[in-house]
Amino acid sequence: MTIITIPRGHWFKPCLVALCALVLTSMTPRKAAAQELDEYGLLAGLITIVQGEMDDIVQEPDIHLPLGHLSSKLHDDFLAALEGHLEGDRAQEIAYLGRVDGVATALMGMTSPCDVCGELREDLQQVIDIAADLKLRAQAKKKDDDDRP
Repeated sequence: MTIITIPRGHWFKPCLVALCALVLTSMTPRKAAAQELDEYGLLAGLITIVQGEMDDIVQEPDIHLPLGHLSSKLHDDFLAALEGHLEGDRAQEIAYLGRVDGVATALMGMTSPCDVCGELREDLQQVIDIAADLKLRAQAKKKDDDDRP
């Protein structure tokens, strides 16, 4: 059985993010809500990249960080937030975006002493920023929904 491996060069990350954003934008109607789906697509791409970077870092012989559990937690919380967004369940979306932010922040702290984690930390910061922005928008929508009679 042959296993195909994709070499990860400098082109891999931008191409993956662009592909995720393109796939999600091509499937959405062009409305104000499409911008949020674009950001969810970007967040999905970044989380995929972060997981790949964590897998690479864990394989380094001198690095001993327990990143596996948090990597899957980040992914699962993102999927739950996306599900809440798509179903209109603002409380679920807000809660899980907060968890995405928390897990990414924990990973930032865990990787702070790591010398080869610079790129991972930059990507985690982008995850934190996008998740926080999406959470603020969801909170504003929830407030608008609650204020309607």
